[in-house]
Amino acid sequence: MSDYTQKQAISWDDIKRDSARLSEKLNSEFKLPKKILAVTRGGLMPASLVCRALGIKKIETIGLESYHGQHQGDVISVLKQAAPEFLEDTLILDDLVDTGKTYAYLREHTKNCLFATLYAKPLGAKYSDCFVEEFDQDTWIDFPWEMDFPE
Repeated sequence: MSDYTQKQAISWDDIKRDSARLSEKLNSEFKLPKKILAVTRGGLMPASLVCRALGIKKIETIGLESYHGQHQGDVISVLKQAAPEFLEDTLILDDLVDTGKTYAYLREHTKNCLFATLYAKPLGAKYSDCFVEEFDQDTWIDFPWEMDFPE
C-alpha cells in the first residue's frame, strides 16, 4: 500500500520549462559553481538542460537509490560514486527532493555545495537551496522518463 493519494504527471515540456526557470533562479540568486553533479537517474535530464543554460561544461554523476517502486527505504544505496573533485564546490542537481533523505546524505558527504532541484515536497524542501515548484507530500510525481513503455 502506498502513502500517495495524488498523482501528478510531468511532461517533457514541463521539464524544459522548469529547467529554464531553475537556471534563471540559480543565476540570479547564487554565486554558481563551475561544475554540476547530477543525482542519477532523475537528475540527468534536468542537469543536462541546466548545464547548457548556465554554460557549465563540467558534469559528473552520482548514483544513489532509496526508492524501490513507490516505496522509499531507510538506507541510501550508493550505486555509483562521483569523482572526488565533484564533492566540493559543486552544484548538485536532482529532479525532486521528497523526504530529503538523499540530499541529507549528500550534505554529509560534500563540502560547500549548492543543492538545487526542479521540484520539492514539504519534508524535503529544507534540504534544497533552490527549487521552482512544490508539491504536496502525498503526491506521486510521474516523470516522463519513468512512464510505462509498451513491451
